[in-house]
Amino acid sequence: MEELSLKKPLKAKNLKIIDHLGTHYATFDGTKVWKVEKWMYKLLAMCNGKKTFDEIAEDIARISGYPAEDIKAGLEIINKYPELLNCNILVDECDPDVGTIYGVYDNPNFIHRNTEYYPVFLCSMVKKILELNKKYQKGVDLITSWAFYFEGKRFFEGNRTLFTNENIEKPIVNAFRMLSKLGDTQISLESSGASDPLSEDWEYDIDGIATIKDDNSIQIMIWNHHDEWWREGTEEINIEILNLPFEDRPFILKEYRIDKEHSNSYTEWVNQGMPQDPSPSQVARIKEKQGLELVGLVRKYLPKNRTFNFRFNLPLHGVSLFELEPIG
Repeated sequence: MEELSLKKPLKAKNLKIIDHLGTHYATFDGTKVWKVEKWMYKLLAMCNGKKTFDEIAEDIARISGYPAEDIKAGLEIINKYPELLNCNILVDECDPDVGTIYGVYDNPNFIHRNTEYYPVFLCSMVKKILELNKKYQKGVDLITSWAFYFEGKRFFEGNRTLFTNENIEKPIVNAFRMLSKLGDTQISLESSGASDPLSEDWEYDIDGIATIKDDNSIQIMIWNHHDEWWREGTEEINIEILNLPFEDRPFILKEYRIDKEHSNSYTEWVNQGMPQDPSPSQVARIKEKQGLELVGLVRKYLPKNRTFNFRFNLPLHGVSLFELEPIG
């Protein structure tokens, strides 16, 4: 029997889908027409008998799941009306998916809400929103996460939450901690591995955000992200910092990390055998891994000609924050 994933779905022959000036419709005989969402139109168009379910799933992963397109559309509308330019723009529900109440027992793909994927997605999304802001007179002022704490659920149920049972913080909380360590002034960062989520060929996104604070300390956040949560791998990242404000003074370098092995309560829970009734000592060990972790030793360096270079390895679905703090 042929695997379902290898079958090639075909929409009903008498079902017609229509794109009229960006608004989408569906009809069977023309006597009744339904307006359909853009994602449904795209999905129906893919059901042409030529692609398997697996191939369609890969196409959907490339063209959906990222809110940047909706935010861009909203900013374009707002910037057409001068009376809206003085309004505060809030983007709520800046999260990787919908279906807040559902979890891994409804769909195994919701596992990404427990893992390092969620915080890396958030960091990448923040950079894309900052880039969109630069293109418009009026940009986004505030983003929020629409996530909750559900009582009476199983440990790491996979709901869109910030905490699981016993008030254990999920890795996503550390993304907010990491973002809070950034400075108020963004400075230039260029990456040869950056990718545009609005392009259909978007896959890997190795990019970052750099900031500076009033004390001349530098913060550099770098992530290794892919839209598909099941991908694995590691990239060697080469960082070249130019025009340091220290004037060749020594500085301290710290690295904070979120990945599968760091700042990750879920991984510790999995390593314990995924207990649904963990003992107090097990809960304590899980909570030891829930905070934002430093990686390696805090080291002192001396830049040369106001430049500094270093390399490090970053796993896929990992994000590091480097802090350069001048001494004296």
